[in-house]
Amino acid sequence: MPFSPSLLAPPLVGAFIGYMTNHIAIRMLFRPLKPWRLFGLRLPLTPGVIPAKRHELAVNIGEMVGSHLLTSADIKRALGEEGFQAELDTLVQTKVDDLLHRELGPLPSLVPEKFRSYFQAGVKILRWRTLKLLHAHLDSASFAENIVPVVVDGLDELLGRNAEKFLTPEDRKQLFIFLQESLEKLLADQRTEVAVREAIASLFRKIDEENLSVTDLLSPEIKELIVNLVEEEAPELLQKVAALLRDAEARTKIARGLAGAAGSFIGSMGPMAAMIGAFLDPDLIA
Repeated sequence: MPFSPSLLAPPLVGAFIGYMTNHIAIRMLFRPLKPWRLFGLRLPLTPGVIPAKRHELAVNIGEMVGSHLLTSADIKRALGEEGFQAELDTLVQTKVDDLLHRELGPLPSLVPEKFRSYFQAGVKILRWRTLKLLHAHLDSASFAENIVPVVVDGLDELLGRNAEKFLTPEDRKQLFIFLQESLEKLLADQRTEVAVREAIASLFRKIDEENLSVTDLLSPEIKELIVNLVEEEAPELLQKVAALLRDAEARTKIARGLAGAAGSFIGSMGPMAAMIGAFLDPDLIA
């Protein structure tokens, strides 16, 4: 049979139609961002499926984080491990030593520029009220004048001492036990899980309703501080994440949590669930 270009037309047309159908379907998931109106009536399928259901998606993400990825039982088990306690002890001691030996400069220089005037006013008010209370309580101006140098010299000496001189090894152990028990009680409280879930959901709603990005919520000083901290802590953090992801149980838990959230989201779509399920298959995500 001689070759004819017309033989390629039906497959090409079918492939083109299939491509355009998938392109339109995927675009309709995310666009338009806001409803379109004609003569005061909202056009169907506007906004897109995901923008229209963004609040439910935010709630599902909050519930997934609070119920599956960061549960109080997991944190309690991690805090109870001897290896974690030893690492925490070393980390705290290292950070405290580094902080006490770091040249921070004058205290006002640590305050962001736009808050410095408030800080200076607050210092003046605090100083005035403190001196007034001391005078009223002791009823002696000479005593107030003598106590200021003593306090200043005492603070200078105290801040210049090594942290190990404040706490003995036994005292540090008791302090860590107290912190661990307090943190376990806090994380085991059902109200903590609810508060974390609601806080995350509220943050997502605020970002969506006000069309904000994460950077819009942070001041330039905080952004710079975060970047510096990430640069310092990223290598150690990535090593810990890599170790976690090498654990088959952790990988299974993460995949199960993501697939569960996708399934919940698809189930909330109503008549659109079948179409969306073709693109967001929970099994495929897992």
